[in-house]
Amino acid sequence: MGESFKSSPPSPSDPLAEIGSWRSKLDSAKDVLTRQIARINPQQDISIIAFNSSHQNVFRGSATSFTSTVLSSITASSGTNLSGALDGIIDDHVYQSYRSVSLLVITDGLPDNLVKAVRSAERLIQSLRSIRIDVILIDDTQRGRETAQAIALNGSVTYAYSESDVQQQAKGAQIAGVIQQLKASTDTRLALRQELSQLTGSPSIAALRVPSIKSMTSNNLRTQVVPLIEVIESIEQTRCDLTQSPYKGQVIDIGTSSPVQISTAGMAETIRTVVDFITPRGRELRYRERELEQKKAELEIKLKELEIENERNLEERRQRDYEREEELHQLELRLRYQAHKIDRKKFQLSHSVYEIFTEMYQDNDIDPEPFIARLKYAIDRFL
Repeated sequence: MGESFKSSPPSPSDPLAEIGSWRSKLDSAKDVLTRQIARINPQQDISIIAFNSSHQNVFRGSATSFTSTVLSSITASSGTNLSGALDGIIDDHVYQSYRSVSLLVITDGLPDNLVKAVRSAERLIQSLRSIRIDVILIDDTQRGRETAQAIALNGSVTYAYSESDVQQQAKGAQIAGVIQQLKASTDTRLALRQELSQLTGSPSIAALRVPSIKSMTSNNLRTQVVPLIEVIESIEQTRCDLTQSPYKGQVIDIGTSSPVQISTAGMAETIRTVVDFITPRGRELRYRERELEQKKAELEIKLKELEIENERNLEERRQRDYEREEELHQLELRLRYQAHKIDRKKFQLSHSVYEIFTEMYQDNDIDPEPFIARLKYAIDRFL
């Protein structure tokens, strides 16, 4: 957190972002935290937990007793043990006494272990009776955004950006104000449509906000908005078929301000189901799918490594077998040579015995070969 910002300042479509002139991400985290505490009920109890390679509770008390000086002890160091900080909340039984707990995580979204951090957030949601986890992302990067969305369970994600130019900040604030007015116009139009539907008895009006779509472009309309509308219509059609009621759903407006808002008529129950039931569970399923894809990719790498290792071992075995075969062949040749030498000595021995036997008989008509062969055969058997 001691590093400077890597992301660009926010686009005009992000009026909810925290903006300041900060030298480092740690400075922004302290400033944003101070702003957030100033906005809550002064009598509300708060705890501040700092985390780097470890975690520690640096303040516990009422909001009115907090001063920014308590944050001076927090310094940047290596490591971002987010899972340890979340587990520390689970282990601290003081939180069990509260009827509800609101956890605000201020982070750059770069934990040491994302999988452990998400699992700790899930355990925290299960351990306390009523808790929401909101995230303020310091420095909006792709990896940080994925982390923030994965741990913001029952809550939302907002962003903090640094702008060193004060005039640029003022211009950004002016633009944000105009966009906020445009957004208010969208909300006003929605409220008027809802009132009109009640007066006329027409299908009820409901709106679905899509935080993931930051701007309305032809690509976003084609790849995100239209598929989302098709999904909603499909769910509504299924509901109508199950309840044997006529299908009256229609999209009546698509707001282009951030976040994009889709207004519908005749699909209020389906919209509530999507918001309250499908979306929070879908977030967990998407995380599980990403985790599964990561494990599949790791498995593919291991299988490829095993295949390469087997091929290398096979080649090594082939080389060893060839060398062994050549060694045995050479040994066979040596043994044959030695057998040949022994056979020659046996032949010489047989010839010597023949000469001993024929010294006393001088018959030149005798053919020596058959007798020598018979003597050799007998010597072979004797030996």
